[in-house]
Amino acid sequence: MDLHRIVCPNSGLTVRTARPQGPAGTAVTAAAPPASDSRPLGNVTSSATDADLKQQMDDLIKGFSTQSVERGYWVEDSMVEGTIPAELEGTLLRNGPGIFEIGSRSIPQPFDGDGMVCSFAFKDGKAFFRNKLVRTEGFVAEQRAQKQLYRSAFNKGKAEGVWFNSPFDLAVKNVANTNVIHWGGKTLALYERGLPHHLDDNLTTVGTDDLAGSVDGNKVSRHQVHQRNGDLPSISPHAQGLPNRYTYIVASAYEGAEVFGPSNSVWKVEMDPNLGSSLPFDRSTITQSVWTPGPGKIAQEPIFVPRSSSSGSGNAEDDGWVMTMVYDATTNRSSLAILDAQRIEEGPVCSIGLTHHIPLGLHGSFTPAYLGPSPGAVDCCFEYDTREGV
Repeated sequence: MDLHRIVCPNSGLTVRTARPQGPAGTAVTAAAPPASDSRPLGNVTSSATDADLKQQMDDLIKGFSTQSVERGYWVEDSMVEGTIPAELEGTLLRNGPGIFEIGSRSIPQPFDGDGMVCSFAFKDGKAFFRNKLVRTEGFVAEQRAQKQLYRSAFNKGKAEGVWFNSPFDLAVKNVANTNVIHWGGKTLALYERGLPHHLDDNLTTVGTDDLAGSVDGNKVSRHQVHQRNGDLPSISPHAQGLPNRYTYIVASAYEGAEVFGPSNSVWKVEMDPNLGSSLPFDRSTITQSVWTPGPGKIAQEPIFVPRSSSSGSGNAEDDGWVMTMVYDATTNRSSLAILDAQRIEEGPVCSIGLTHHIPLGLHGSFTPAYLGPSPGAVDCCFEYDTREGV
């Protein structure tokens, strides 16, 4: 087994990856598709070496670097490749860790980073971008103290440096970094182990929100559709709770149970909704399309946005766009790729290049509500470095 130890000096993050070895220590190669592809599942031909995989892991780790500056600005024409669809109206919301240091101490596990929410508000072929850190009680207290005060969810040890945790201490800092939705007229930053945080339309934190209610789940069947590291599935909102034909995931460009590669490509998987229920499960009937953003670039969670807000019988399930944030490790900048959901292998119909990076995120959502400023407004633009105080 060939082990790689990858260290990120800025965040203190260490990752160990492993690859099996072939006969006489020869590295096993991994199957990978070209940058754009559409073909039956499993029919992949090209390969990657250990060096390729290590470089991709280095690129992935670089994406977990602090962004302390909050911004709000109109997307200028010079930032856009292609054309923002004129009929696209609503707001893409994304959430993920934004801060990876507390004072002089790095956070060893990036998923413990304090949440940063960003938004792209679309209307009439224009877009407005914002990003702000969620002012949770823990974030504000630790930034003012410039030291860790709370226990983290993914790390061993206590804030004061003791290596063990008390089994009776169940309190964990709410970092509000896992997801963000616009629900019931409110934008809510979510975390699995704490209350949602209510944000206004400017992404300014209002406070925690105690939502009364419960969630009821249904049984689902699970089948392996391909031998590829994949995660963060997305379907049409019109198909939620119903049998669906199309699923969009972010997955590794490399296929095979013998290798792990970071999820850096967007895949569209098509399968009969009856497979595994009224029809026998048959992998050979599943087809896939793929878009890979290119060397040094990491695609993130794909979010399907229907072309129409209605679910009429004339609207195909995949009639819409797939949006994915892309981190470019070579430039340390981020962009938003908008793909035609029916032809993702053709690449973006539009790419919005930011002048800075947004750390690799976790989850997000799209709302048809326009949460941006009035068209042409200029008093809505801002830039603030949170290192000056929160």
